[in-house]
Amino acid sequence: MVAGLISSLRLRQWMKNLLVLAAPAAAGVLDARWPSVLAATVVFCAASSAVYLANDVADAAADRTHPVKSGRPVASGALPAPVALVASAVLAAVALVGAALVDAGAAWIVGAYLAVHAAYSLGAKHVAVLDVMMVASGFVLRAAAGAAAADVPVSSWFMAVVAFAALAVAAGKRASELARAGDAGRSVLRDYTPGFLAQVQTLGAGGALVAYVLWAFELSGGDGSLAVELSAVPFALALLRYLLLSAHGRTEAPEEAILSDRVLAAAGAAWALLFAVGIGW
Repeated sequence: MVAGLISSLRLRQWMKNLLVLAAPAAAGVLDARWPSVLAATVVFCAASSAVYLANDVADAAADRTHPVKSGRPVASGALPAPVALVASAVLAAVALVGAALVDAGAAWIVGAYLAVHAAYSLGAKHVAVLDVMMVASGFVLRAAAGAAAADVPVSSWFMAVVAFAALAVAAGKRASELARAGDAGRSVLRDYTPGFLAQVQTLGAGGALVAYVLWAFELSGGDGSLAVELSAVPFALALLRYLLLSAHGRTEAPEEAILSDRVLAAAGAAWALLFAVGIGW
């Protein structure tokens, strides 16, 4: 049961919480305000695991018919549902208290994250389009929490980049689920078609790229910070590569796709290098 509980925390998916670092890093204050930002990241790890546990309980019946998810501890019976719910409640409480100790704004953001995903688990995930928007909102709230914890102003273009990219990732997740399981997967998949999800991904990726270019020029301030502006090239490569992986049904678990694809990893490294040089790290 302990092993099942640890597995249900989905430690590999904690890499999503690195998005909490994004706004402070872009503002160049990560080194000065790292204690608060690190605390906010830990808080989101607890909050996200609380969400995963609750969602696994809500999805247990459907997961038992899934070729991969049937092995999840709650679905397989290795982790009793009552234990998972208690652990979820404890982690949610820890996240809220921890966030309040970091920053009042961060506490409101963590509360919103938990509320949105509670609604998702209780039924919103069965409403087409709304489910994708709610999944995407988790990424936006992570970025906002980092900005609140570091007390830095957030560029509208930065938030647009996160929002549009999150939309593309969420739609890619559903596209891969549809390709793998079809109507035998989530009930909401019956309302989707591959063509529609491809359109949503294109909308998200296109919006993210346009917003990123505008944000990069905003950061450069017109002073010729070429490295920041050039970082749009590997950013575009990463987006396009992700769309290709999604077309092949490999983005059901976005974090695994990012970690396992060498081209995507190389594009990410090139982007990080150019961006770091451009903002003077």
